[in-house]
Amino acid sequence: MVTMTIEKNRLLPHLARLDTRWLHDDDFKKELNKRIKEAESQILSNWNPHKKLEFMKMTLRSEAGALIGERKRKVKHKEDMINEELETAMDILLNTDLTNIDREKLRDHIDDLKMQKKEQQWRQQIVSAKQELQSKVLVEKQHLILKRIQWQLVLVLKERQSDLQKLV
Repeated sequence: MVTMTIEKNRLLPHLARLDTRWLHDDDFKKELNKRIKEAESQILSNWNPHKKLEFMKMTLRSEAGALIGERKRKVKHKEDMINEELETAMDILLNTDLTNIDREKLRDHIDDLKMQKKEQQWRQQIVSAKQELQSKVLVEKQHLILKRIQWQLVLVLKERQSDLQKLV
């Protein structure tokens, strides 16, 4: 299941943080970029840089939140439709007199609906796992970069220390 985490921001507790795992989804990024470019065209030329920055931050938060909400509603709607159709088919199967052929067709249809429901859940689990993995990979890359910088700093400090010892 795809989620938007709402964490308390320590500096500004009234602002919610968006789940950045969504940024690994190319379709999400394209749509968000499109919406931001549309909003960018609304910026007036006489605005000062601070006002432009605040407008773009507000736009980014609101558009990302709206886009996440739209996607979650689509998934929920599809799940609700499958569940409703499954419930109707089960009611018909249990509460009406059907021929054996119709009963078999209805059972096949119910099995198809159950499979669709499982596939929908699997897709959501796969998307969620993929986003989590991409986030972990990104954190790991950042960690490696920091380690490399740390080693470079150690080497520079050792060089400086040896240069100082030569001067003394």
